[in-house]
Amino acid sequence: MEYLPSVNTTGMLERVRAAIYLSLDELWSVLSDNALIATFLDPRFKHFNWAFNGEREKAQELVKALYVELKENLRIPDDIEDRRNTEDNDEDDFFRDLEGDYMQTNTEEQEDEVTRYVKTKDIRVKDDPLIWWLNNRDNFPTLTQLARKYLSIPATSVPSERLFSDAGHHISAKRTHLAPDLVNKMLFLKRNNAHFEMFPPQE
Repeated sequence: MEYLPSVNTTGMLERVRAAIYLSLDELWSVLSDNALIATFLDPRFKHFNWAFNGEREKAQELVKALYVELKENLRIPDDIEDRRNTEDNDEDDFFRDLEGDYMQTNTEEQEDEVTRYVKTKDIRVKDDPLIWWLNNRDNFPTLTQLARKYLSIPATSVPSERLFSDAGHHISAKRTHLAPDLVNKMLFLKRNNAHFEMFPPQE
């Protein structure tokens, strides 16, 4: 039997820590635009208290651009021209148009959802950001749609891995005749049983 010489492990833990730190610093030094947008739309971290190099300003600019684009796409054309044709007094139309343009400009400035959202306080880390957006969807109708889009992106593959594990527990060699629709319903109930009482108490 051949014995291998012992390995000197002095300082190995420090070397491993240094290698991990350098790898993380190299791989995660620059955030992607999607990560910046999702972080800004998360009411727990929108102030970027941990960030530097103007990442908050960049994230706010990205969200503002998406906000303006989405608002333009959702804008419903008004009937200003129709009202102009039905008015008899041209002088009243002139002053009404001036007042309307001024009030519309002020309204757009006051209704800037991004600016109002930045002024809101951060919520606690353990709070659910999706619940916050649900409760504030009337105050931020356009941003709520962006939050629904970007905050639904899973940060890890853990949920899908758990789903695969659950599927493996239900489909086995002794349960090969389960219909696909039945398996889907069983997995749905298993993954969402925290939101309802699966076995309610009998009266």
